[in-house]
Amino acid sequence: MRVVIEGGGCRSAYSSGVLQVLAESGVEVDSVVGSSSGSMNAAFFAAGQTDHMVELWRDERVARRMVSVARFLNPFAPPGLNVDDLVDNVLNREGNLDPVAATSSKTALYTMAVNIDEMRPVAHRPNAENLWCWLRASMAMPLAYNKMVEIEGKKYVDGGVLEPVPFKTALPPPPNGTTVVVLTRRAEVRKPAPPVWAKWLMRMTTHPKVFDATLVQHEYHNSLMDELVRLNQEGSVILVEPPVGMPVSRLTTDGEKLRQGHEIGRSVGEDLLRLLEKRL
Repeated sequence: MRVVIEGGGCRSAYSSGVLQVLAESGVEVDSVVGSSSGSMNAAFFAAGQTDHMVELWRDERVARRMVSVARFLNPFAPPGLNVDDLVDNVLNREGNLDPVAATSSKTALYTMAVNIDEMRPVAHRPNAENLWCWLRASMAMPLAYNKMVEIEGKKYVDGGVLEPVPFKTALPPPPNGTTVVVLTRRAEVRKPAPPVWAKWLMRMTTHPKVFDATLVQHEYHNSLMDELVRLNQEGSVILVEPPVGMPVSRLTTDGEKLRQGHEIGRSVGEDLLRLLEKRL
C-alpha cells in the first residue's frame, strides 16, 4: 500500500491525526509520498515517530515559529514560512526527526519537489545525509519562503507548484496496488486564480519559470481534484478528505484549532481503517 499526503501548511495538523492512527494500527505501508508540509509528515511516518509529529503540530509555539502573517508583510523579517528554522532547528538540531530511521525504514519515503531547470515534479527518495535538503526543497513555497533550494547543482521549489498532490509523478507501483491519498482540503474546493497583487509580487520575486507555473497552478489543482474524485469512485484509489468545516487553514497558529484538527484527523483515520479492513 502507498500513502500519498497533500501539503497545505498548518493543515498538516489534520493529516498528522490520520497518519498517527495508521501507525498505531500496524497496517503495512510500503511507501509514503509527501509534498510541501506533507513531506515532513511523511518523514515522521516512515521513521515510526508519529507521536513526535503530533506533539509538534499540536504545539502552537512551533506553528508560530513556522508561520507568521506579520513576517509576510515585513521585508526585513525572516520568510513568512520559515522553512530554515523548521528544518535546521526544530527537526534537525532539536532532534525531533531521526534521519536514519526516516530513510532506512521498511516504508520507503519519497519527497516531492519541482526541478526548476526542467520544470517537472520530481519524487526523490532521500538518504540520511540529504534528507534535510529534500525536505527544505519540498517546502520551498513561492512567496511564503521564496527561495530556491540547490541540490547537486539543480534548483528546486515546492512540489505543489506543478503537482498539488504527489500522485501522478512516476514511482514504482505499490505491491498490492492500493493507493491512499490523504487530502488536507476537500476535493470539491476550487482553487481560484491568483489575485492581481499576488501576480505582481510573484513576478517581482520569483524565478520566471516558477512565475509562469503559478499563474496556472489553480488549473493543475482543480483538474487533479476532479481526477482523484473519479478514481475514488471507480475504486482505483482511496481518497481521504477532511470533513466540511475543518478548522485548520494553511496559516492557522491557534493551538486549540490545531488540536481540533488533529483530533478530526484521528476520527477520519479510524474511518479509513474500517474501509481498509474491507479492501485489503
